[in-house]
Amino acid sequence: GLYRIRSLGKPGAAKRASLVPLSSGYDELREASLATLRRGLGSRGILAAARAALEGRPTAEWADSIESEPDARIRAQLELSLARVGSPERMGELLDALAERVIEPEDLAETQLALRTLELALLRAAPVASEVRARLAQRLLAVFPCGQLELDRQLGILLASLPEAEERFVPHALSMLARSGIDAEGFHWAFVLRHATGGWTPARRAQYFEWLRAADFGFGGGREVPMFLAALRKDAVATLSETERAALGALVLAGVDAGQAPASSRAFVRAWSAAELEPELARLEQGRDLVRGERLLGEASCLTCHRIEGRGLAVGPELDGLAGRFGAEDLLLSLLDPSREVPDRFRDTEIRTVGGRLLVGKIVGGDAEVVLLRESYGTRGVVRIPRAEIESQELSRTSPMPAGLLDSLALEEVLDLLAFLLQDG
Repeated sequence: GLYRIRSLGKPGAAKRASLVPLSSGYDELREASLATLRRGLGSRGILAAARAALEGRPTAEWADSIESEPDARIRAQLELSLARVGSPERMGELLDALAERVIEPEDLAETQLALRTLELALLRAAPVASEVRARLAQRLLAVFPCGQLELDRQLGILLASLPEAEERFVPHALSMLARSGIDAEGFHWAFVLRHATGGWTPARRAQYFEWLRAADFGFGGGREVPMFLAALRKDAVATLSETERAALGALVLAGVDAGQAPASSRAFVRAWSAAELEPELARLEQGRDLVRGERLLGEASCLTCHRIEGRGLAVGPELDGLAGRFGAEDLLLSLLDPSREVPDRFRDTEIRTVGGRLLVGKIVGGDAEVVLLRESYGTRGVVRIPRAEIESQELSRTSPMPAGLLDSLALEEVLDLLAFLLQDG
């Protein structure tokens, strides 16, 4: 319901009088005394107004007296204002002071304010001395992880910006990544780790890229998610040495580039045909195991190219809402014979060169001189093809989706998979 709240308190006349200018309009705000503005920083109701007015004054009028402010809350707000509007040289002084400050995670609001101040100061500072960065890293590492979600996120962002912290920060952050799973929290830790160059071992590198591989197929979200993951992976790969890249092999590639979903040990069962499976479709109405059907979606490599319920890669058509587009028989036939009907926007392009090469993939760019083709097979890299060397170019009649994806499933599993795909109908 709705509630009306009013105060029964009666502030002292002197204090009320000192705060009146802050509620009287912008002109009065600009003319308020520094003492009044500083007192306003200690009042939640007019904090933002007081800080805006203070930051409009020359920093020389108020910055030098920050350390002598007896009220810790007001001093913290003054430091935030200095981080927002002070000169780069002032940032160095502020960082030096913050490096001596003890962080107390128990006071959530004050700690978040201090970390925000530190973040702004680091962003706006001239080059920070390594000795100061090392002291800051020591202060932050002393309380990381603290077990409070929002604070740990803030601490992680700050520690990731300090090279002096990486040796200890990276293993801690990888532990947070492992505990988070394939979700937004996991993405946060993968994101803050992407530029780190220290603190890695071969096993830690493998753990990081294994998370990215799993996220390619299991991270929920919209069609933009694969683009975010690709950008994250690109940044992380850029930090690898040639030796590290060689050791990781295909693990540094996106799931679609590596050509497969997370490995499945399923063996060949039967080369299913429409004649064998169509008579069984009536059993879809008899109550199927949808949990197993969902699991088989990954084991049959469907998520390598398709998204459903926010998971998988957006290469081919989305699988949400299939029941509104397909009947059971049509869906079965499209799985058994993927090339039977392929929308033009999902077809590969076949380019044959005057030298006899045949390249198959998706056109991803180009200009009047060259075509950029992302190959669907082989290295799956982007190839530059001079237009002068192209003999023919046409849409492929063969679906990028391979045939035989159902051949590792038993009959009951095929039916469970179909039931899961058609369940929203």
